[in-house]
Amino acid sequence: MATRQGSVSNLDEGTYIVVWEGLLQSSADVGTEVALAHWGRVCVQVVGTFSTGGEVTLQGSNDGTTWGALHDPQGTDLAIQNSEPLEVRENPRYIRPSVTGGDGSTDLDVYLLVSKA
Repeated sequence: MATRQGSVSNLDEGTYIVVWEGLLQSSADVGTEVALAHWGRVCVQVVGTFSTGGEVTLQGSNDGTTWGALHDPQGTDLAIQNSEPLEVRENPRYIRPSVTGGDGSTDLDVYLLVSKA
């Protein structure tokens, strides 16, 4: 398992974007966790080559050790298999992406937009 570093950019006052690039299924990559609990809204989008069965699960943790799947507003696990932007229901202390499906061609970038509003 490889851990990919995320980069945080300030888009404007009260809005940030976190980007994890080059998440691969071949090494079952996860992204470094980011602390986001003080933000009110979270939206995720995954882009790149999903390939056969490509999937990213967005995970949350309050202790930075024990991770569980996050959900959309309807309560469905965020097991993302396409590039549709999705709202995140929970607001844990830490969030990270994890590649949970795909093949040797799966290569994904995860964009997490957080804002106060």
